[in-house]
Amino acid sequence: MKSKNSRTESKGILDDIIKEIPRFFLLVALLILIVFFTCLTPSFIRISNLMNILRTASAFGMLGLGFTMVQATGDMNFTFSAQAAMGAVLTGIFMLHMPYWISVFLAVLICTISGLAPAFIVIRLKVPAFITTMGFMTIYTGVLKVLTNNTILYKIEWGDRYTALARGEIAGIPYPVIIFVIAAAAVHLFFERSKTGRYLFAIGASKTTCKQVGINEAKIRYIGYLLCSALAALGGIMYASSLGQASPLLGNDLTLPTIAITMLCATFYQTGRYNVPGIIVASIIMIVVQNGVMGLGMEAWVKDIAVGLMLIIAVSFIAKTHKKGLPTVTFGS
Repeated sequence: MKSKNSRTESKGILDDIIKEIPRFFLLVALLILIVFFTCLTPSFIRISNLMNILRTASAFGMLGLGFTMVQATGDMNFTFSAQAAMGAVLTGIFMLHMPYWISVFLAVLICTISGLAPAFIVIRLKVPAFITTMGFMTIYTGVLKVLTNNTILYKIEWGDRYTALARGEIAGIPYPVIIFVIAAAAVHLFFERSKTGRYLFAIGASKTTCKQVGINEAKIRYIGYLLCSALAALGGIMYASSLGQASPLLGNDLTLPTIAITMLCATFYQTGRYNVPGIIVASIIMIVVQNGVMGLGMEAWVKDIAVGLMLIIAVSFIAKTHKKGLPTVTFGS
């Protein structure tokens, strides 16, 4: 009798473990990739290289946090990539006349305000978010080309001040990592503990139901767009700081990886729902692949193929194992 009960308990534990596998599939993939690249390139596991990975992943993670703010409501917001470039370019321009941190503050503030225009057209005028944000992405990129005379602003114009954010450290931990950890914790609490954060996801589930129960759907969506703009600007500044240059076309390099990170995050921890732990893991795995491919001396296109395959496999895996599937995004308002 005891033997039978023991087998039943063991089977129950095994079943529980199997059920949990989909939630942590992305983390398993990350660990496998780290072992794989370490075996091929021992220098991959060096502390300096790992810090570089975390430094870059923090910038993409910040963009992922921002993109999720609007994505959670069911809208697709492409303006974030141009706002990331805007943050980097405006910081560089302001630095010619004022201190670095004041320049960063003003750049983030202006980028945040820039989120009002597309939000108004989508929310009040009911123009599809997909079309509206694509249009504003193009408009803002054009404005940045005018401000920079369609040129790239280089570190030589500011000295080492522009790279201070990316290169600074506290106890060996890069500033971007510290900033991202603080932002990620704040966003996680915002999503899980605040009414506004929960309302963002509720709106994504059903705008009609939210209106019926008295939720100010328009106000919550405005907040989502503004937070997306602010976080995108900060992420762009962090990324440009690591490059030592600011380009009006910076957003072109950030768009697809950020979208991939946001979709991948829904395959981890809270499967089928955008979540901060997922963004953290997805950001790291994205840069691990990029760093590993470069360390092996492979062509850049190998990285693109690897990231694309990883996205398809992860999303397909969850679609098959999670009954509710992945979050949906509407292309209307």
